[in-house]
Amino acid sequence: MKMVTKRRGIVAMAIVLVAVMAISVTQLVSASTPAENTVVAKAMTGLTDKGVPVKSWALEGTTLLVTLQSASSTTVGTPDDQIDLSLVQREAFLAKSRGVDLSALQLTMNNALGKTLLAGIVPLDKKLDAAWSAEPAQSEVDAAAAVKTALFSTKDFSGLAVGKIQVASDSGVRELSIAVTTADVKAANLSTSAFMTSVRNTVDDLNAGKGVQIALTRVRITDEEGAPLLNWMYDSQRGSQDWWQALGMTTDWFESPPGATTPSAAASAAAD
Repeated sequence: MKMVTKRRGIVAMAIVLVAVMAISVTQLVSASTPAENTVVAKAMTGLTDKGVPVKSWALEGTTLLVTLQSASSTTVGTPDDQIDLSLVQREAFLAKSRGVDLSALQLTMNNALGKTLLAGIVPLDKKLDAAWSAEPAQSEVDAAAAVKTALFSTKDFSGLAVGKIQVASDSGVRELSIAVTTADVKAANLSTSAFMTSVRNTVDDLNAGKGVQIALTRVRITDEEGAPLLNWMYDSQRGSQDWWQALGMTTDWFESPPGATTPSAAASAAAD
């Protein structure tokens, strides 16, 4: 009888310990998943849905840590990597603007073999101003037409064949996309600097009270075989641009307009 009583006492104690552990784990999980996590989780899910390869993310205090996985298996990133990095930065700034207490974004880009291609910290030092989007908006078709008219009203971009100019809101905000083809790098370099400067200036001007409400602008320049020569994104709200470009492409426009972000490894090599 004593053995049975003792055994029952041990079982009862074990149940109590399990219950206490369960409560402790629940409290720990709750403490590490504040309402802010919901906002960030939604942003990361949205990026994944858009094809951005978010491998992992975490909140550590006021720092958001995000790791992306490039499709590259070498030490050089792909033409899409810089665009993916730009989109992650945008979502981090948007999360801050929505009330998440963030001071920095720690970004890591690994290749398909797990080797680090890029690592750095981006200060989240401002909230995004969307005052320009409060005005009545033109239709997407009219906005695209306004961009086309403004771009070609006074300039001829020799060497570049500008194709489809489209404004769409599939990503949740208005995005302008411009497809450009050229014979080769030499032909592209005749007008790329003037064209890229004109695109940004045009978007800024049309956003300033003209109702186009373009948040993101993307330009793709390819050669006649379809090989990418330039992959560029401009975030109007952040006032920043990110890009990848092939070796040999002109670097004259990097600081025109000012405020450009650091180019990709390929672009840096081209500048050397």
